[in-house]
Amino acid sequence: MRRVLCLFVFVGLLLVGCSEDGFEMPEEVPNDFAFSISFGVGSKNKINTYDGIVIKDLIIDGTATAELYFTKDETFRIYQRMREQDILQSPSIIGNTTCNSEPYGMDQWRIRVNGNEKTIKYCDDVRDAKNLVELRNFIFEIVKHKDEYEKLPETVGGYE
Repeated sequence: MRRVLCLFVFVGLLLVGCSEDGFEMPEEVPNDFAFSISFGVGSKNKINTYDGIVIKDLIIDGTATAELYFTKDETFRIYQRMREQDILQSPSIIGNTTCNSEPYGMDQWRIRVNGNEKTIKYCDDVRDAKNLVELRNFIFEIVKHKDEYEKLPETVGGYE
């Protein structure tokens, strides 16, 4: 009888499920929610809510940095998109980190939820990372319309 009870408890725990790192995103945005995304050629572009900054790759002219803060509504929308995509279920490395295109863009995410952190790396041309690229673009669209970002210098040059 004890074995049967243990088996039911074990199966029940499996059915409850948890993310790869043992944590999930609750419905409400946690107070410590933060994320950082490095992307683009050389991963020089960054959106970093840990430090409240955005870094823009100016290509020939290096990089430029500005303060960046999301409103409560923007944070909620970003968090909900991450939650809908179940971002914490994503593998830590998607595909391999040898990118196929030249020049290539390597994306790296760091996400904190309730004291737990997850890091995800992938080449932005990897088919399996399509949802993460779309999520990054969604967040970047919000950033591009912020006054602080609009005041940054224009990009000079391009990558071949």
